[in-house]
Amino acid sequence: MQILTEFANSNGYCVDKVYSDIASGLNFDRENFQKILFEVLDRKVKTLIIRDKDILSRVSFEIWKSLFRNFNCEIIVMNELQNNKSEEEEIFEDMISMIHCFAMRMHSPRRKKKIQLVVEDLKNELNED
Repeated sequence: MQILTEFANSNGYCVDKVYSDIASGLNFDRENFQKILFEVLDRKVKTLIIRDKDILSRVSFEIWKSLFRNFNCEIIVMNELQNNKSEEEEIFEDMISMIHCFAMRMHSPRRKKKIQLVVEDLKNELNED
């Protein structure tokens, strides 16, 4: 957050609001993502500065960028300004990032607990028969 604020200030942007979000960029049901989205739709945000594009969304970033632009909000991706990667490298990194997210979901403690509950239910059903 401090690095983003310093980046904004050094590039002439005044920081009015800061959002923090610790969740998957594949999930759009995040509280702060929803707040940002509705503020953009209400035309209350002129510039949104993010560290990486996958912080906002792991998929379809260009669609979000276009939507925000239609509501007069520019998205500035700090790491893109320092990025010298080819389009192929970026696509490959996006694919790896998505695979990583899905793998993390598959092995999350919540998922394991849900699977255990299903297994227990199936065992109970088999014992009843």
